[in-house]
Amino acid sequence: GKQIKKRIYQLKEKAKLKLVCYVEELPDIHTLLVNAVFEIGAEAIDTIFVQGGKQALDHIEELAQKESIRIGKLIGRILEKKYPFSSNRIYEVTFVELIDWECWPCFIRISCGTSKVKDGLN
Repeated sequence: GKQIKKRIYQLKEKAKLKLVCYVEELPDIHTLLVNAVFEIGAEAIDTIFVQGGKQALDHIEELAQKESIRIGKLIGRILEKKYPFSSNRIYEVTFVELIDWECWPCFIRISCGTSKVKDGLN
């Protein structure tokens, strides 16, 4: 397990997300490997979305096309980073934020859909 994680960590952030997109589609892959890929992929998502821009949007679009509850959880993590939960207030997204952040259209499509990705957001 540790050797596999070490090798995955050596990949560039973009390659880590590609691996996340396709790991569940591989036949006969061990659960430990899938879990390691998603754990490291979550960290890659943090890095990429902090940087923002078109690259982040391309990645979220690619992730959203996959039918996976785990992908939904990773996308949910992006939203939680952008809008941290606070028990004493409800976060309202302003209209300006909605049109300024390039990832919102993709999130809205996911939330209006019926895919497994949406199930992972809940």
